[in-house]
Amino acid sequence: MKHRETLYDSFNARNVPPKEVAKTFIVNDEFRCLIKNDPVILMGPRGSGKTTLLKMLTLEALHSWNAPEAKQILTTIPFCAVYIPADVHWKRQLAHTEKELAELPKFARRVSESAVTLNVLKSLLDAFEDRVRYEMAGDREAEAALCAALAECWFLKPRIPDFNSLRTAIDQMVNELSAQINLAIDRYRDDKDVPPLARCLYLDYFAATKVACSAFQEA
Repeated sequence: MKHRETLYDSFNARNVPPKEVAKTFIVNDEFRCLIKNDPVILMGPRGSGKTTLLKMLTLEALHSWNAPEAKQILTTIPFCAVYIPADVHWKRQLAHTEKELAELPKFARRVSESAVTLNVLKSLLDAFEDRVRYEMAGDREAEAALCAALAECWFLKPRIPDFNSLRTAIDQMVNELSAQINLAIDRYRDDKDVPPLARCLYLDYFAATKVACSAFQEA
């Protein structure tokens, strides 16, 4: 069983960069459906190609794709995709954390929501960086203006206003959240005992995404 899982994982696109996915991608009907500006539910068993299709919507994949139809699709696709990874292993980690924080239900809910939000923000940042890199020729002035605006919107304090520093600031919030979880498990027995967290950890992912997209347009 162990060998079969290892063999399967080698063909799974979960850990494969979008530009690598693009090297062997062949257009199918499902992909043509996804690139329309319509709501779509993509369903299928493990290994059926869902992750491959979704990664091919990213700018990194589209700009690395050398198929005959690649240029036409890139110039006509009516949206910019944000690929947000999430899998069963992450779900299990959150479930384990919630179990450890059973006596602190409000804090446990905040932890779960904050983890999702930070994941969304980091993925959104990746999409913004690709837009600047591939469609604005790596404009450093635009990058600085955008990252300064995002830092203000998301209550972060990057060392300098660029994508790498902002990404590090988000990682620092993940680290802060982990530390607060361990502290809560060791010290607190009631939600009212838990001190306030960093302001960033109270963001709503939808509102944070909306204001970030507005900041992108302005920058």
